[in-house]
Amino acid sequence: MASEKEESKPASGAKDLLFQDFRHLSESFWKYEQTGETRVNWFIGIATAVIGGLVTLTTQQYGLKGQPLRFVVIGGLLALLVFGLITLARLATRNKNTDRCKRGLDAIRQTIKDHFDPDRALVGYYPIDLPEQVASRRTRWAKYGDEWQFRKFGGLAHSVAAINSLIVGGIVGTYIFRIAKECAVPGVCIENPAELIRWSLLAAIAAFAMQLVYVTVREAKNKEELRKGRYTHAFGTVYRQTNGVARYLLVRPKSGNQEWVLPKGHIDPGEGHGEAALREVREETGVSARLLGPAGAIEYEVPEKERVKGKAYLMELLDEGDSGEKEIRRPTWFPFEEAKNAASHPETRYLLDAAERKRLELVMARELAKPVAVGREFYTDERCWIAELHNRDSDAGCSIARARVQPGVTTQLHALRETIERYVILEGEGRVEIESGAPLAVAPLDVISIPAGASQRITNTGTADLVFLCICTPRFSREHYRSMESSG
Repeated sequence: MASEKEESKPASGAKDLLFQDFRHLSESFWKYEQTGETRVNWFIGIATAVIGGLVTLTTQQYGLKGQPLRFVVIGGLLALLVFGLITLARLATRNKNTDRCKRGLDAIRQTIKDHFDPDRALVGYYPIDLPEQVASRRTRWAKYGDEWQFRKFGGLAHSVAAINSLIVGGIVGTYIFRIAKECAVPGVCIENPAELIRWSLLAAIAAFAMQLVYVTVREAKNKEELRKGRYTHAFGTVYRQTNGVARYLLVRPKSGNQEWVLPKGHIDPGEGHGEAALREVREETGVSARLLGPAGAIEYEVPEKERVKGKAYLMELLDEGDSGEKEIRRPTWFPFEEAKNAASHPETRYLLDAAERKRLELVMARELAKPVAVGREFYTDERCWIAELHNRDSDAGCSIARARVQPGVTTQLHALRETIERYVILEGEGRVEIESGAPLAVAPLDVISIPAGASQRITNTGTADLVFLCICTPRFSREHYRSMESSG
């Protein structure tokens, strides 16, 4: 049997990889940020130099005059405009890359919350903005059919667009000045400088508007691309323990249909998945719960509505309060099997199965964490409770354990290599399956012998616990245990 230290190695390796990726993405994010600022500084510097040179050229007493001078001015401004447009396009690409880095960092944070925070100390932790602060800055763009958080006005891309617009205004002003001064176009002789300024400003405003549309469309497309594959909904699978029986919370849908579903809802921008599940449970049912961890993911299409990609979280009841939707949603607690039978959709049943597996894993982990004493009962992944009565190195020829199976539970299908096992039924009723033979009904004082390597499992068919002795020869060893069930 693997030691606890050996079993922790994969988790430690995964955590190390996450931290390395986080460090790499953080460094890449700041690299893209600095590259963008450097590009803008270069552009501003070159624009200042070119415009200064052109102004000096036009104010010289001796030098180019007339049409040659205008060609030089317009050519210089056009070259500067091309450089500015290229800078703007590169900034749009830089924004895309920084968004990808931020998405990657968010994904790593969420993974750490889900799988490396057993005490759930990070629930509700947001390093910068709270979800409601993010939501307050969202803008609806009908073309893309969703709400997005765009960068604030005044960023680097907007600054470059403004400079480009001034350059366009300068080009248009210079060109119109020639036409107006020489009356090159019949009827177009602008003597009032204010008119020339007005046309230049209109050209600059039009250029800025076109660049703003370009930046906005690029950013919206980038965010739409980043949105693909992200979780859209969070489900809450809440249970409470009543007289040793786990009961799961189901609700009616908002439409009022006579269906039973799990509480669920959209994940808000910037919101953690677990936090979204807790919020939806509280809003729909009034239930306050303790987050235990992720328990299954699912993806399906809602006809004529949307595609749902959801993640479910197992929760334990803390308190039952009130909710504005409680009368409509009718929150009801069902034992696990009854909840599966009542569930109206296969997706709900799938998530209930995942939640029950997660709950049993947590129960088993808590039991295994306790010091093992002879005769003390602990839960195993065989879906039953075991108490080791006799299993020692000094007596390798035999081991004895007491097993307890709860009503309606079937133990894991398994086989013991090189080990003969005997069941001695003490209490309850059940049904034993060995290899492909016919199931055998068992009652107190029945003895069932199971050959070495034969597949086996037992089902509690009664209303009380099924208790029996497991006698193995030679003694039980975990190395000889082989599960015959798929992990899914």
